[in-house]
Amino acid sequence: MQNAAAMHVGVSRRSILAMLALETLTWTIGTTLLTVGLGLWLARFADPSEQPYLGSIGLRILAASVGGAFAGVGFGAAFTREDHLFRYFKMR
Repeated sequence: MQNAAAMHVGVSRRSILAMLALETLTWTIGTTLLTVGLGLWLARFADPSEQPYLGSIGLRILAASVGGAFAGVGFGAAFTREDHLFRYFKMR
């Protein structure tokens, strides 16, 4: 609804996408730091021969999560239209 309202008052789609990308980057950096820190802490308790595999799996999961976050925000922004504003408002 926020994006449709911004479009309604004349904010360009490019500006909205830039804003959403920066917001997503901000919260994915925080979750990435938390995930890496927790993963490193947990890896201390693993068998030393398994640590490279755990790191590889952890990085793949992290990359998929961050990619999914940006893809979800991108799809949401791509399919939001100004003319949907009134329908969103009524559903709220």
